[in-house]
Amino acid sequence: MTEHDVSVDDINVLKAQLAAAARQPGVPLEKVHGLVCALVDMMKSAGALPEKVIIAVKEAIFGGTTITATFNRDRLTDQEQLLDQAVVWCIKRYYGSLPNSNDT
Repeated sequence: MTEHDVSVDDINVLKAQLAAAARQPGVPLEKVHGLVCALVDMMKSAGALPEKVIIAVKEAIFGGTTITATFNRDRLTDQEQLLDQAVVWCIKRYYGSLPNSNDT
């Protein structure tokens, strides 16, 4: 996939799919992981910087809700835990340490 193969609409469709999956109770992590990786791959091929990719994933997972700082790591909500994991997946995928991997 090259920069010219990716449209904003394609990226928005993937973000919407990720948002829907993140809000689905009991969604398998593998599904969310696959969507995160697909979004990372698509945005990276479009020339997006890693920080832009992370922001896109955060926006998809949290939607329009406010992200509040949590200082007690033992009391993270499920959504915050998913976000933490998704950011790790983003970074690893963007920099290539998880090529074609299903590791969660």
